[in-house]
Amino acid sequence: MIEVTYFGVLAEIARTRTECVETSATTAGALYDDLADRHRFSWPPDRIRLAVNEAIVNRAHPLRDGDRIMLLPPVSGG
Repeated sequence: MIEVTYFGVLAEIARTRTECVETSATTAGALYDDLADRHRFSWPPDRIRLAVNEAIVNRAHPLRDGDRIMLLPPVSGG
């Protein structure tokens, strides 16, 4: 089981801030791809920052049962 936390517009689109998912994805990037299909995210994968257990990682970072994933879309402001 993987705990996913969505931020910003991704939370709005998914209609939840957190969810626990069963997945066959073995990497953080593959998990994002699966979730993007499920929730119909339109952000390209290279625009989303991924964090596993509170550390920013690349798409190839391996996943383990019990990991906590954060999906961080780009933000703007000034």
